Amino acid sequence: MATRNTGSRNPERDREIHKEYVEKGTSLRELGAKYGISYERVRLIVERGGISPEQKVRIRRMQSDNRKVKWTCEYCKKRKYLPRSEAQQRRFCDRQCWSLAYRTYTDEQLLMALRWLAIQLGHTPGNKDLEGHPGAPSHALYYKRWGSILHAQKAAGLFPNKRGPGCSPITPAFDGKWAYLGRMTLEEAMKEA
Repeated sequence: MATRNTGSRNPERDREIHKEYVEKGTSLRELGAKYGISYERVRLIVERGGISPEQKVRIRRMQSDNRKVKWTCEYCKKRKYLPRSEAQQRRFCDRQCWSLAYRTYTDEQLLMALRWLAIQLGHTPGNKDLEGHPGAPSHALYYKRWGSILHAQKAAGLFPNKRGPGCSPITPAFDGKWAYLGRMTLEEAMKEA
């Protein structure tokens, strides 16, 4: 009866697998996919290489930090999958979202944005209109500066929206005075202020 060879056919590959698992915390499934072998085979190779209890704790911690979780940008609401450690620290997807989120406006720029949106929509914009339009200042800014969106609408020369369904249409006098805003982008209209 022949004895079974317990050594590996590819000891160099086994050392690479063990090293990558211990040093980088790469998961067994990822290693199996990388080297074209099964998860169970990778587990056996790693066990054969030997791991101390302290190394096991460190590897588990690295793997949980590298596990990807769903993350959402606070400004543009774009969703991505990021490693857990990065997702816990990050608030914005890029420098542009960060600068847009922390952009400061003068009162006149905020009112000009409200007028511009009124011309574009054909009615006095409310909270949902402000939040639904990309690049428009948040309705929270209007609350901070004027106490409510109604006070901001009055300051911009608009008829405030009434409670319930329906929006207040813009008046011909308002449309005549601010009609030129309809030919501009929001950024140009805010620079005009």
